[in-house]
Amino acid sequence: CEEEEKVNDPLTGALVELLDKPKQLPEPVTVPYLNPLVLRKELENVLSQEGDTCLTKHRFIQEHPIVYWNLIWYFERINLNSHLPELWLNNDRVKDLSSNPNLVVVRTLWDNDKLHMNRLPMYLRWKQNIEDRT
Repeated sequence: CEEEEKVNDPLTGALVELLDKPKQLPEPVTVPYLNPLVLRKELENVLSQEGDTCLTKHRFIQEHPIVYWNLIWYFERINLNSHLPELWLNNDRVKDLSSNPNLVVVRTLWDNDKLHMNRLPMYLRWKQNIEDRT
């Protein structure tokens, strides 16, 4: 009876499935930061040229990635729910993740580690210089 419970345990089955099928994560998306005024102006330009229905189509991400990801960033920062993250799930790069939206994580960062591989960002260098003086 214990053997049957182990076989029918959904958690064990999920763990085995995950171990059997390791998935490669897609490359993180990195875009330049737009301050709120610039983002607003860019969004107004997009809406005036394409209409507000463009925000419901995946094509918006392809044609305006900087605006899209900055909107995601700001919405995440102010804890505002939006339909915009679901647009990403229609992307061909993440079709295998669309069956379980909980596998998608939006992580907002100030710094991109790849940009600062050889040197520290200025604000960290400044802080380090201050600490070295004391």
